[in-house]
Amino acid sequence: MIVNRLRTKPITEVLRFIRVETQGRSGNHVNLDELEAIRLDLEGRIKQGFKGTIGVITSFREQQQRAEKYFREHMRDYLRLKEEQKLSIWFVGDVQGEERDIVYYTFVEDRMNSEGGLKSIYPIPDGTADTIKSLKMQRLNVGFSRARDTMVFVHSMPLEDYMDTRLGDALRFYWTLLKDTKRSDHFIVEEKTFDSPKEKELYQLLLQTDFFQKNRERMHIIPQFDIGRYIAQEYKKYIPKYRVDFLVTLAEGGRERSLILEYDGLEYHTKDPSVVRSLEDFREEYLEYDIRRQLELESYGYRFLRINKFSLAPVKEGQTKVDVLNDLMIRYFDRQEV
Repeated sequence: MIVNRLRTKPITEVLRFIRVETQGRSGNHVNLDELEAIRLDLEGRIKQGFKGTIGVITSFREQQQRAEKYFREHMRDYLRLKEEQKLSIWFVGDVQGEERDIVYYTFVEDRMNSEGGLKSIYPIPDGTADTIKSLKMQRLNVGFSRARDTMVFVHSMPLEDYMDTRLGDALRFYWTLLKDTKRSDHFIVEEKTFDSPKEKELYQLLLQTDFFQKNRERMHIIPQFDIGRYIAQEYKKYIPKYRVDFLVTLAEGGRERSLILEYDGLEYHTKDPSVVRSLEDFREEYLEYDIRRQLELESYGYRFLRINKFSLAPVKEGQTKVDVLNDLMIRYFDRQEV
């Protein structure tokens, strides 16, 4: 799963850990208790209306082969799920080029079963295969990038017990991501919220900035905010029904500072797009409506950060759009009085 991919669900629905208390049904690189946990969780999702595609990635070929048989014998609608929802079960080394909406990971090994042998599958820290080019490292990286939407880790040991391989590092990363993000989650319920692909891109860039990562617990980002309606209710004054691309608030010292963040496309925000070849041209060609609207909203104490393709363009070697946006966010919030 791409961590920075736009989410339409809370992080707790995107990353899940299922701890399995094994009943001794394991051995020879097989763990039936983990397969049963996957079956129960998946059948619950199907019952609730889940229609997405499904994948299961196992750490051993024996578990992959046993899973095919186990699900065929015990899972409701197994054949239908294979046909209609592309249910597939792979050994982690055979999963090149495949993606599914939800992917379950079964690691097999438990404390009662010393035959798990995950060291034979994944790199050992500081071992000979502990390089980005090694087959074992590629296997780990590819396996953990197959989920489009949801990753479910099914494990029979405490996560710290996996730390003797790089698998443990990956699990710790996702566990930390889940724990940290859960405190202040930012996700979009509907991608249709955005008026344009550029607004969606701007939102994704914003979530990647250091400024956001540092302040995420104090920040609130509201896309397509009906600011005209809010001001009319708050100040009991008439104002047009303005809507802004994003209202960004930052809590500090018991107060909230606000910033209106907007993406301006050439064709919708300039008098003559054909003459706009630089940021200076853009400023000269802004529509009167945009200028009047901004001045009116600024009269209520709001600051504007207007983004366009010129203002977001990197100007230094090695700089990215994320870096540029990060610098702009710092500059605009630092200019505001607390």
